[in-house]
Amino acid sequence: MKKLSFVFAIAAFSLIAFTALSFKTDPINKPGKISTTLKSRKPLNHTFTFTANGTAASQYYRIQFSSSSFSGTYVFNGAPASIPAGTYSVGIFPASQPTSHLFSGQSCANNYSGSGTSITFSNVLVCSDGYFVIN
Repeated sequence: MKKLSFVFAIAAFSLIAFTALSFKTDPINKPGKISTTLKSRKPLNHTFTFTANGTAASQYYRIQFSSSSFSGTYVFNGAPASIPAGTYSVGIFPASQPTSHLFSGQSCANNYSGSGTSITFSNVLVCSDGYFVIN
């Protein structure tokens, strides 16, 4: 009986020690703590292109991505831009000489379109490469 109690005590101690060590070395499972690995991860960047088809709008229009963690303004020159993953308000506006245009874009399999001299798209999800075009 003493041997059985001794074996049970060793097994219980081993289980307690293993559990304590796994919580100590694995910050994800540590109660109330955020993993330092997760904290240091930066959002993935995705490539967007901004073009103006058959118009002179590339000289006059700008596009701005705005969120609580990122803001960037770009021109419609066909050059790729790197946008961090997230949800944005995207505004297309004239820097000068506003004229009415058709605006369209795609991001994360969502399509956006509208017309006028400027436009704002709310809750644009950036989770893959995409584009915006002025026609």
